[in-house]
Amino acid sequence: MALSQSSLSVLSAVTTTQTSSAQSLGDIQSLYVSIVVVGTPTVAPQFIPQYSPDGGTTYYNGPTYTTPLVAGTYHYIVNMPSDATHAKVAFTQQTGGTSSTLTAQISKKTFP
Repeated sequence: MALSQSSLSVLSAVTTTQTSSAQSLGDIQSLYVSIVVVGTPTVAPQFIPQYSPDGGTTYYNGPTYTTPLVAGTYHYIVNMPSDATHAKVAFTQQTGGTSSTLTAQISKKTFP
């Protein structure tokens, strides 16, 4: 049997500081994040991937990813830990400038 693959939307074009709902993961998973920065922020937007190794009971923060203080589109690929069963994304909107928009998806691959 072949490896199955699907994509899960975690956050779609959000413009406010927020944390996504939990998403169940597969055997291999990567998080794809795009942030569009408009204007010149004084404090850059950022996101923190959060993962749970115990079925979604406890979440741990991954590293903080912060964009430069320059308008543009920034793309990030984050490999989730192999023991992660669930994931969330915490997004913090920029300060100053106009605004930023975050879109995040999980690529989920499952062995038969």
